[in-house]
Amino acid sequence: MRCLHGGERPPGPDRPLWEVADIFRLYGATYRQTHAVSAAQQKVIDAILACRTAQLGGHAERCPQCGFER
Repeated sequence: MRCLHGGERPPGPDRPLWEVADIFRLYGATYRQTHAVSAAQQKVIDAILACRTAQLGGHAERCPQCGFER
């Protein structure tokens, strides 16, 4: 697979179609309405929802061939 700028994408698995955070975003409110969620569990859910977002500084990628960063 090629980078958006034309270089080769670094090796590694592609990002999955669904991530745990996607499930929490779609169904978390409904789940919490029908199930007891402890403060500790809610803290974990909040951390998962914040992962890979600007809230935690985002995610940086760098092309090893040309050094392009996004």
